[in-house]
Amino acid sequence: MATHILAITYQPKIMAVKTLSCRQTTRFFNPDNPRVVGDDVLLHGWSGLPYRTPWSWRLPKMPITQAIDMMAFKNTVGFWQHPLTGTPFGTESCLINYYFWNDPIMDQLSKLDGIFPPTGLEYQHVLESYHGKFTDKPVQMQVIRW
Repeated sequence: MATHILAITYQPKIMAVKTLSCRQTTRFFNPDNPRVVGDDVLLHGWSGLPYRTPWSWRLPKMPITQAIDMMAFKNTVGFWQHPLTGTPFGTESCLINYYFWNDPIMDQLSKLDGIFPPTGLEYQHVLESYHGKFTDKPVQMQVIRW
């Protein structure tokens, strides 16, 4: 089991994470260090510039309860599991469902991720502000819940 140290820097989300009313984050998928159910997350904030200042707060380690794979594109998002429940769509590895960013399911996912306002389009905007504009080339990410 691994511990993944994750900084929370999206301002509207910080207090919700600290009070545990938000228990989800979306991150790049790292094939060399994937986040899996049973691993721990250690969440923290920065007192100023990331990586140049001390941590301003830290939560105790918590186990990952869901790790949902996600492929982000310019217009759509693909999932092998239901993005809200984590239930696989099937036993075949190629079963993937796509949602437009403005789909009501994406609105609900953005709310779980502490995005304000909680819409799929704002969720896309926030992710792109951290990771760059999505294109027709897939960007592999994970929805992490604790």
